Amino acid sequence: MKRRNLLQMSGLSLSLAIAGCFRDDSDESEQREVFEDPNPQLFDGEGPTIIEEVRNEGGFFAVEYLHDGDGDFTVELRSEEASHSLVLVDREGAVEGRWAEGTYDAEYVIEVTATGDWHLRVEQPRPSQEDVFSLPASLSGEWPDYAGPYEFTGQTSINATYSGEGRFVARILGPHGNPRKPLFETDSSFEGETTETYDGAGWVYIEAYDEWTLEINR
Repeated sequence: MKRRNLLQMSGLSLSLAIAGCFRDDSDESEQREVFEDPNPQLFDGEGPTIIEEVRNEGGFFAVEYLHDGDGDFTVELRSEEASHSLVLVDREGAVEGRWAEGTYDAEYVIEVTATGDWHLRVEQPRPSQEDVFSLPASLSGEWPDYAGPYEFTGQTSINATYSGEGRFVARILGPHGNPRKPLFETDSSFEGETTETYDGAGWVYIEAYDEWTLEINR
């Protein structure tokens, strides 16, 4: 199993992110403990768009997004073939983050509603057992993000903090992106601890738009 330190995942300013499209995780100031797709799909545009050239094999599916506008920004992943749709982000104004969940083995399109410039990075990483990270893990950020996969072995203790007033959800996703029940779910700032019993490889996904931390112990 792989192991490396995870540093804070706070976002760069939008002006810098637009210039380079996305945050550079190779920078020593920001390293994510995550297995990445070596061949991501990159899309960018301005205003509303429907993207039909979306590769999808079914399974774990991740999207990094960035919007530099003042109005609504919504990204929806949907498949008529599978009768399946997922809203990745539905916010107003300038925003960035990462989303992850599972898809069916079917054709999908991505519909973007936006008022300004936007960028998407689509990944379907397929890690082997050797690419799975070991616990413990220390995660932090101020936008939605995901990390992993990690090797869980039974009962695990998880601590979280959140300093915002909006929605905060943290959950484990199975190796193929299947979401488990939330570890934490709140609409206000909090500090909490929980235990979760899970065996096998799993991703960790956090939905939040203010400062958060997550400590995952063995």
